[in-house]
Amino acid sequence: KIFVFLLCFVFLVESTRRRAYGLVAQAYTSISAEDFAAFVGYSVEEAVKGVVSHGWQADPNTRMIMPQKPDPPPVSLVPNEQQLARLTDYVAFLEN
Repeated sequence: KIFVFLLCFVFLVESTRRRAYGLVAQAYTSISAEDFAAFVGYSVEEAVKGVVSHGWQADPNTRMIMPQKPDPPPVSLVPNEQQLARLTDYVAFLEN
């Protein structure tokens, strides 16, 4: 039972770190290595190694990390008639 608990704990920690990487990539153009390490729960050295393995840049002189921006989600193109129908339905709903 302890093994299963530890396995779940490790999975939870790693999924939380992956989420933290994603949030930092979305929110920051640069962040200090110390702040990022504290955010993800790594030492500064581990954090720098981790960001480099993710394709991010790390400047050893300024100790700043520059996240790689995630690709924007694809924009779904809806035909104009379908957009107009949705808008009409929405307005009709609001009027009633």
